[in-house]
Amino acid sequence: MKVNNMPYIVSTATNDIAYNLYAKGKANNLNVLKDKVVITGGANRANKFMQTTKCKGTKVTEKQLALLNDHSQFLKHVERGFMRIVKSEPKEDVAPKDMTAKDKSAPLDVTDAEADDKELNEGAKTPVVTSKKRK
Repeated sequence: MKVNNMPYIVSTATNDIAYNLYAKGKANNLNVLKDKVVITGGANRANKFMQTTKCKGTKVTEKQLALLNDHSQFLKHVERGFMRIVKSEPKEDVAPKDMTAKDKSAPLDVTDAEADDKELNEGAKTPVVTSKKRK
């Protein structure tokens, strides 16, 4: 029995990302789609059971991995911590610690609300309450 050693791309992106690779076309110098690699999103987004995952894994071939390593936008996503190349299937309930937790398109959650509350309360003065009756 052969062990499957295909690499995985771990993503903390909320939506799928398609990395298109183009070749120079012959007619009218228009670029022609040569190949496309789609990395599955879905991190930080609730499924039909209202469960959210911290990351998603996409199995890629060695050829696709080589194409991605030549794609400038994919390399920027890796550099910023939204993508990572791993050798084994990732656990979707735990994102690797060195990755960015979520992208800007992720829905708001409790930690976002707590951060907003903290930010609002940092410079605020405590209100003075008086119990004088008005006539």
